[in-house]
Amino acid sequence: MTDGRDAAERLLRDQLDRLWVRQTLRSSLIESRGGLDPTARVILRAVDHFGAVRSMAIADATGLSRPVISRRVASLVESGYLGTEPDPADGRASLVSIAPAGRNLLDTLDVAGAEVFDDLTQAFATEELHTLAGLLARLNDRADTVLGIGATARSDSA
Repeated sequence: MTDGRDAAERLLRDQLDRLWVRQTLRSSLIESRGGLDPTARVILRAVDHFGAVRSMAIADATGLSRPVISRRVASLVESGYLGTEPDPADGRASLVSIAPAGRNLLDTLDVAGAEVFDDLTQAFATEELHTLAGLLARLNDRADTVLGIGATARSDSA
């Protein structure tokens, strides 16, 4: 690797670290105001994205361990944010889906998040936002490949 490449990667890591710190603070703020913890939100978002899905597919899509998914899904079902139904393809298995309370919570989080996000992105031109989104998509896709995350869920939803 060249010195220029090393320096560029170091700058990227520094900026991603700053972004992750802010995301952690944001998550703590949401949790302190009665919202869900980050793991529960990731699971709700995955179920919202894929629709009725097996817990195993959530684990594959998110990279969270199956035991964590199992415990958290059970908690979210008990709290009324997720519902379950038998899998028509295999009656022994269950599909998890968003319950009305989960939909309401995601909608509330989306409104609050959109306001902050609008403030953050106001400093960027539309073309810059498209460029940034494209670059982050490439980085996320590469991370999925390198870490082996998401392939099963994407193929299941296709």
